[in-house]
Amino acid sequence: MTGTSMATLSAVVAARTAMLPPDFLTGTIYVTGRTRRSVVDAVRIAGFPPAAIRVVPMDAHRRMDPDALRGAVVADRSWGQRPFCVVATAGTADADPIPDLADVAAEQRLWLHVDAYDSRERPPGIERADSVTADTPSGAGVLMVREGTALPDFIARG
Repeated sequence: MTGTSMATLSAVVAARTAMLPPDFLTGTIYVTGRTRRSVVDAVRIAGFPPAAIRVVPMDAHRRMDPDALRGAVVADRSWGQRPFCVVATAGTADADPIPDLADVAAEQRLWLHVDAYDSRERPPGIERADSVTADTPSGAGVLMVREGTALPDFIARG
C-alpha cells in the first residue's frame, strides 16, 4: 500500500468517524467511474460493503455531475441509507467541479474529500474540502484535514 493509499484510508476512516454512528454499515460514499482504485479499496478496507459505494454520473467533460450527486443523495436517504461522503478528483485536466460539489456537500451534510491533489496547482474550492490527499514529488502521500480534531477523534474512537 502506498503512502497516498494510506492517506486515503485515513481520510475515509476520519469521515466515517465524524459523520456516522458506530454502526456505520448503511453509510454511503459517492464517487465517479474515474475515481482512483485506491479510494474504492480504502472504502472496502474501512469496513464498508460494496453497496456503500455509489457511482455518480459524469457530465460531458467527465466530471462529477453535482445535480446527479444531489439526486443520488436524496434517493439514498429515502431508501434508509446514510450518505456521508463525496470524493472529488483533482489534479487532472478534467478535475471535478469542487466548488459545486462543496455546495452540495454543505447542503446535504456530507464530508467532502478531494483526491489526487497536484501540489503544484491549487484547484478552485479546495479550501472547502474536509480532507485532501496529495501525491508529493517524492512519492509520499499526504493527508490534510480542515478540522484539526478530525484525525485525533478517529484515532481515539477508531
